[in-house]
Amino acid sequence: WGWRQAWLIAAVTIFLTVVPIAFFGYVDRPSDLGQVPDGGNYETKILSDRRVESVTRDEA
Repeated sequence: WGWRQAWLIAAVTIFLTVVPIAFFGYVDRPSDLGQVPDGGNYETKILSDRRVESVTRDEA
């Protein structure tokens, strides 16, 4: 075994270790973890999704 084979074995070992960890550890959307962007929480998102009827200034 030479130094080239050692580097190849090290590279393959690191690749096979890091890629699965990165693949399963990466979260694409905050909703996957029950969160919403910008540090909000799910309950405030539900409340903010409610439709609010607006009134004109004269009706108020």
